Amino acid sequence: MDIREGQCFNGGGEEEVAEVQDVPCEEPHDSEVYAVFDYPAQEDDYPGNDVLRDYGDAECRDRFDDFVGIDYEQSELVMGTLWPSTDTWAMGDRAIVCTVSAEEEQLTGSMKGSRR
Repeated sequence: MDIREGQCFNGGGEEEVAEVQDVPCEEPHDSEVYAVFDYPAQEDDYPGNDVLRDYGDAECRDRFDDFVGIDYEQSELVMGTLWPSTDTWAMGDRAIVCTVSAEEEQLTGSMKGSRR
């Protein structure tokens, strides 16, 4: 899956995401990617879902405020985290993806600096 910062998409609400539907941010969409970075450990063995989720959640939360422009606790938006599966890890995938969405509605436009 090729996901990049600033990408808006539909789908991805499942526990394991294989693909998403790319959508221009100006159109209604489910989520926006606000950060993509690699898990720092170089180990070959899969560290596990809990380790990757916890690391990703902490790092995504740290990046949320700078992207949206408001503290996560005060925001109406929801942070999401995607991380490698055991299968993609074996293929060299180390990417952690941070997404922002709304609970009950689609987003329109980028959430960068939206202070929502």
